Amino acid sequence: MRIEASINPTWAIKWILLGVALLVFAGWSWYDGAVGYPEHNRRVAEFQRHMESDELKAKWPAYARSQGWSDEEPDGARSEFDITTQYVMMAVLIPLGLAAVGLVLFHRGRKLVADEDGLVGSTGEQATYSSISSIDKVRWDAKGIAVVHYVDKEGQEETIKVDDWVFRDAELVLEEVERQTGLGDLPGD
Repeated sequence: MRIEASINPTWAIKWILLGVALLVFAGWSWYDGAVGYPEHNRRVAEFQRHMESDELKAKWPAYARSQGWSDEEPDGARSEFDITTQYVMMAVLIPLGLAAVGLVLFHRGRKLVADEDGLVGSTGEQATYSSISSIDKVRWDAKGIAVVHYVDKEGQEETIKVDDWVFRDAELVLEEVERQTGLGDLPGD
């Protein structure tokens, strides 16, 4: 019986939304550093210039409205540190956002398969049922992660990760592996 576990849409949506949120925040940080804070500083400077002279002080409300500003006193000017911080946040958030989206793209089209021949991992590694030596389910109850240990054709010990959060129906794949190998009653189950 062939059982496939494909990417869990809930998992993918979570990472895509996180990635998009980080990229939006990075854009907002760029805007504040490049446009918002310098424009605010220009408003503060104009306000201060108008307040230095009685003649200009009376003209402030009209001047502020002509610039599309409120005629109320603005908050203090943003420092160079404040502006630089916006660019630093942008520089940190862009790679994080791209990594979150990239994680989903990396897993796109991958699946776990348990069929009559054995287990096929998400990156194409293959373990026949007779080559499977153990199933580590220590993290299964808490995290939905099991690790299948097997010996490959060259005699090397390898593993295939079965992750129930990343792959929908991974528990069915794991059940089939346990059924085929008889390893379902090991400690940690």
